[in-house]
Amino acid sequence: MLRDWKKEEGCFLPKEKTGWELEELQQTIQQAARTKNALHLTLWQNTSWHNETEIITAIDTAKRELLFETKTTIKRIPLSSIYAAKLMDEYDD
Repeated sequence: MLRDWKKEEGCFLPKEKTGWELEELQQTIQQAARTKNALHLTLWQNTSWHNETEIITAIDTAKRELLFETKTTIKRIPLSSIYAAKLMDEYDD
């Protein structure tokens, strides 16, 4: 019951990003698109967190989406749902 109450109150909603955090996110996405490196994304979609690791095929600036090609379809991820992005060739110190 407490978990449901916290969810209704917005306790699990992602925090608003600052200007420099958005700039860093944009640079990471652009670098992944340019170098064709896999990109690990943390997404906030449909009131829950999701993770995706893909190689960006294209960036649709008009629709504000990232496109990822799979064997059967093209996935579209709205830029507004991206909370965090990390290049897969990076490592933690």
